Amino acid sequence: MKRWSIGALCIGFFLVGHGLLGCGEGAKNPTDGPAQEEEVSVFADAQLEQAVRQALEKPEAILRQTDLVSLTKLEAQSRQIKTLTGIGQLSNLTVLDLSENQIQDLKPLSILPHLAFLALTANQIEDLSPLLALPRLQSLLIEGNRVQDITPLMALTQLEYLALSGNPLNEASLNSHLSALKTSGVEVAFEDLANQVDQALPGESHFWIYYIGRDQATGRSNIYVLATDGRDPINLTNNDTRATFNHLTASPDGSQVAFVSDWDFGYGYHIYALSFGSTEPVKLTKVSGIGTTYGDLAWSPDGMRIAFARYFFSGPFFEIMTLDINTGGETVDQTQSATGQVFNTMPKWSPDGTRLAFSQGRGNPLAGPDLFREDIFVVNVDQGNTVNLTDHPRPDRFPLTSQIWSPDGTQLLFFRLISTGPTVDIDIFTTPVDGSGPLNITNDPSFDWDPAWSPQGGSIVYTRDGFIHTMGEDGSNKVNLGIAGGGPTWSPDGARIAYVNQGDLFIVNADGTFPANLTPADLLPGDSSSSFMAWGPQIKEEQ
Repeated sequence: MKRWSIGALCIGFFLVGHGLLGCGEGAKNPTDGPAQEEEVSVFADAQLEQAVRQALEKPEAILRQTDLVSLTKLEAQSRQIKTLTGIGQLSNLTVLDLSENQIQDLKPLSILPHLAFLALTANQIEDLSPLLALPRLQSLLIEGNRVQDITPLMALTQLEYLALSGNPLNEASLNSHLSALKTSGVEVAFEDLANQVDQALPGESHFWIYYIGRDQATGRSNIYVLATDGRDPINLTNNDTRATFNHLTASPDGSQVAFVSDWDFGYGYHIYALSFGSTEPVKLTKVSGIGTTYGDLAWSPDGMRIAFARYFFSGPFFEIMTLDINTGGETVDQTQSATGQVFNTMPKWSPDGTRLAFSQGRGNPLAGPDLFREDIFVVNVDQGNTVNLTDHPRPDRFPLTSQIWSPDGTQLLFFRLISTGPTVDIDIFTTPVDGSGPLNITNDPSFDWDPAWSPQGGSIVYTRDGFIHTMGEDGSNKVNLGIAGGGPTWSPDGARIAYVNQGDLFIVNADGTFPANLTPADLLPGDSSSSFMAWGPQIKEEQ
C-alpha cells in the first residue's frame, strides 16, 4: 500500500480522511528546510486503522511513521477486518491479536520480523505459507479457520505453542505433520471437528441441517445436509448444472425440504420439495415463466401447506399464497390493495396453523425508509380477516427465521428501523396478536435484529452489533455470548443455536459454549442472501 507524502496529501487529503493539511503559499518544498516531513501512514481497512488509532490513543491525528514503529502490541479482535494491507508499517510488533475477523490473506504479515505471538482464531484463512517469513514466531492461535495444510509451520524453528482446533486438516497434516511438530517440542492443541462437535452436548440428540452450498472447485450449487455431530455432509441434489437454489424451508418433522429453483431449465423458477434421502425434487407450483417469481417459503405446522410470496412483475407487487402439498392448488390469502404498490412478504405460520403473520410494504421501496412504509399484519388463513398490528411510520420487518411466534401463539417478534443517522439504530419488539400494541424490548442505540423465539419459550436469541446475544422474552437478562455472527435460529429441542459467520454455518450450545463450524472447507455460501439453511430431522444412529 502507498505511503502518502506531504506533496501527495495536498491533492488527496480529502480521500484519506485524516484532516486538512495546508498546501498554499505557506507550504515549503522539502529541500527548503533541513529535513523532509515524515510520510503519512495509510491502511486499506478502516477497521484496522481504527484499532491502531485506539492502541496509539490517536483517534483523529495524522499517523506518522514514528507513531507506528513505537507500537509493539496490537489487539484488534472482532472488528470485521477484511484486509491487512498496510500492517507492515507496524514493523516492531511482537504481539498481534486478529481473532474473529474476516481475514483471508496473510501476505501483509510477512514483513513483521519481530512477531512472536499471533492470534488468528475464527477468520477465513486457508494458506499459511506467508508465516514462513516470521522466524521469531513462538505462539500461533489459528482455531476455527479453513486450514488444510500445515506444512509451512514445520519450518518455524522458534514455534513453541500451536492451537488449531476446528480446521479441516488434510491426511498428511493429521497423520504426519502434527506428530512431527509435537516431537520437535511444540505444544499442540488440536481437536478435529468431529470430536469438537460431539463434545458440545455429549449424549444429547443431534440434527441434520439443510444448507445451500456452492462447490469451490466447480462453482455448482447444491443442497446439502450438515450434521451437528460432525459426521460427513451429504449432497442431496447432486446438481452438475447451473441451477440455483434459494428460500429453504423444512417440514415440521424435518423429513422434507422445500426450495425455489430453476431446476428445469427453460421453465422458469418453481417451488420444489425434496425428501431426505431422495435425489429427485418434485415440482409443486404450476404458474411460472417470465414475470413471476417465488420466495419466502414457510411450511405449515401440520405439514400440509406451504405459504410463500409470489411476485408479478406486471404489478409490481407481491401476494401471499398457500400451496397444498398433495394437490398443488394455490390460494390467495392476502393480495394487492385497491391502489398503489403493495409488497406482502415474509409469511410466518402461527403454531396452530390457523393464521399467517406477514410484512406489508407500501409505496416505492427504492425511495428510502421515510417514503416506504412497512407494517406487520396477521391474516386468518381460512376466514381472510386481516389486522395491522403495528401501523407505524417507520419500517417494521421480520427476520428470515420462522421462529417469530411465541410458542403459545399470542405474540410476535419483529424489528423496527428507529434511525438511519448518524448511526443506524434498530430495535426488537414484541407485539400481542390481539392488537394491544408493540413493546420495545431492546430500546437502545444499537443494531439489534434477527430475533428468534426459543421453542419452549422464555428466551430470545438475536444479533446485536454483529454478535449473538440472548435475552428473556420481556427483554430482561441480556447476555452477549461473545460469538460473532448473524441469523441465529434455535434447534428443534432448544439446546443449540445455529448461526452464520462469514458465510459459514456454525452451531453453539445455547449458553455460548462449544461453537463449531459445520461447513466443509470446499463449500462456499449459496446463491443469495435468502434463507439458505433449515433444521432437518434428528440424527438416528443408523443414518
